[in-house]
Amino acid sequence: MRNVSLWRQGLGTVVVLCGVSLIGLLVPQAQADTISCGAVLGPGGSFKLDADVGPCDEETAITVDSASLDLNGYTVSCKDTDADGVPDGIVLEGKGARVENGYVVECHDGVHVAGQGKSTVKNVITYYSVEDGFHVDSARNTLDSNVAYWSGDEGFDIDSDNNYLKHNGAFGNGDDGFDLDEGLGENKLVGNWASWNEDDGFDVDTDDNQLTRNSAEHNHANGFAVDEGNNNLLKKNTAYYNREGIHVDTANNQVIGNTVSYNTWDGINLEYGATNNLVKSNKVKENGADGIDLDYGATSNTVDHNTSLGNGAEDLEDDNYNCDANTWKSNIFGTASDPCIH
Repeated sequence: MRNVSLWRQGLGTVVVLCGVSLIGLLVPQAQADTISCGAVLGPGGSFKLDADVGPCDEETAITVDSASLDLNGYTVSCKDTDADGVPDGIVLEGKGARVENGYVVECHDGVHVAGQGKSTVKNVITYYSVEDGFHVDSARNTLDSNVAYWSGDEGFDIDSDNNYLKHNGAFGNGDDGFDLDEGLGENKLVGNWASWNEDDGFDVDTDDNQLTRNSAEHNHANGFAVDEGNNNLLKKNTAYYNREGIHVDTANNQVIGNTVSYNTWDGINLEYGATNNLVKSNKVKENGADGIDLDYGATSNTVDHNTSLGNGAEDLEDDNYNCDANTWKSNIFGTASDPCIH
């Protein structure tokens, strides 16, 4: 591997020699080092690769501590040479760290965002990560235009809150494309895509998240699943060719203005325990089972101004006797299970 040059600028300091004080020595100092496996960059400073790093084993390939690293189109890679596993590729520590513009290959987590948060990951592609492509443990980070291919677990595993994910992609990962798993929630996901993942495209298990203009296609389970989190907003997303398009088990969520078509089972399914949810102004067509289905025990929900046509079973289905406390109004549909559906 060729040497990788990094330059850091430093200010001169106050030098005291033989009782004489030399104050204001401001000559910039250029320091050349080599970035190799195990490098810790920072605290502070800006760094740029001019060659690949790795394959790395035993220790984190590169740690970026409150600093900025431009991968410059190069690759950071890992390899298990002694059968004890591989390390993480790039770990962001401290506050406000940044990594961008390159590849991370065959590491444990491709990029692990730790520290105090407010970090940025942009234009980074990870593939063949043993665990997650991108794993976020700190709050208030921005992930922009990254892609996770073929991770062993999640493409993007978000275990914290108040993060902003935009224009990222998750393809062919071993579990979910995007998993909002721990923390308070309150994350915003805008314009992301998830395709051909082994489980859900987007799995929402925390509260008060906003998912807008995302797409989920050809995932083996649900396009969008809200299995544990409450008070979430799913708006103007698309879900095509998944097992189910949108699946909700919880309370006080809003499913508004989504396009849900060609899924193998239901387009939108509210399962037992789903209460006080609003399903409004969605376009649901040509799903294999029901268009919009409220299972037995899904009560006190409002289904309003949706268009559901051409689905394999009922366009609108309510498995509760006389719709229980569910409200159906102003929907456009071809077939329905009960007269209480309007």
